[in-house]
Amino acid sequence: DLRKQLVEVKREKEEQITKLDEDVAHCKDQLQELKARTGLLNKYIKKQSDVKVQCSQRQQQNKESDLYNERERLKQELAEEKRAHAEIENYLKKHIEDLDGKVEYWMSKYEEDLEMKTTEVQETKSAKAAGLQKLDELSQT
Repeated sequence: DLRKQLVEVKREKEEQITKLDEDVAHCKDQLQELKARTGLLNKYIKKQSDVKVQCSQRQQQNKESDLYNERERLKQELAEEKRAHAEIENYLKKHIEDLDGKVEYWMSKYEEDLEMKTTEVQETKSAKAAGLQKLDELSQT
């Protein structure tokens, strides 16, 4: 009877040990599974972070490229504006010189014409006076 109890207790203890071994094995399996999941999750998070960084870098490169292109466009536009300004300035200077020449010509012509007409008027007045004097002389005779 004591032997039976001893055998029974031994069998129960072995069952408990087996059960505990199974629990330990199960816990080890769960631990391995968690480690594997954690490793995969870490890889996923790292890849996701790398992708975000690459995306941000690409966006910044695109912005930088756009700004560079805009700067170059503005440089070209500024150069074109300076060239156009210089051409307009040269044209206006030449036009002013031409107009100054014309003003000088017309002022000279005005002076000549005025002098000529003044002389003509004087000659006409003299001729008129001479004609009137001759008429007076003829009328008195």
